[in-house]
Amino acid sequence: MWARVLAYARAAFFGRHAQLGARVKFGPGVRCIVAPGGRLIIGDDVEIGAVTSLNVGPGASMTIGNGVFIAGNCILAASGEMMIGSDSMFGELVSVRDHDHDPAFPPKSGRILQGDVWIGERVWVGAKATVTRGVTVGDDAVIGAHALVNSDVPAASLAVGVPARVKRTGIRQQ
Repeated sequence: MWARVLAYARAAFFGRHAQLGARVKFGPGVRCIVAPGGRLIIGDDVEIGAVTSLNVGPGASMTIGNGVFIAGNCILAASGEMMIGSDSMFGELVSVRDHDHDPAFPPKSGRILQGDVWIGERVWVGAKATVTRGVTVGDDAVIGAHALVNSDVPAASLAVGVPARVKRTGIRQQ
């Protein structure tokens, strides 16, 4: 009976702008904001930690694959397209945004620069890392804690630092 009640509650909460997979777990204080025309898709067996924020702008889409783990206090914000591959893991306080304020205008103008973000499957993003607009992170990559990822990271690579640089290639996660 509780499963049916939970299913109805999810449907009412997310409405037509979001799709929620089976066995999704939200920690306390998780915020999901989907603007009109935006789309949020969360796969099966996803766990989103406490006080994490998922923001999807008008006409934007965010897809979180199956088996993804997002620790607490993370921020994921999409104004274009953001894709997070299956079985990826994010440490606490990770920030992933596909847009920045346009530096040619004051922030209050609302003008942004946008570039889609693609994070592959089985990617591990360490605590307090930041992934910026226009970045692709390949499958099986590892992003070190506190890294600032502002350029692409190839598959099966370890990237660390500010800005993040590839330190090792050919790694495979077990």
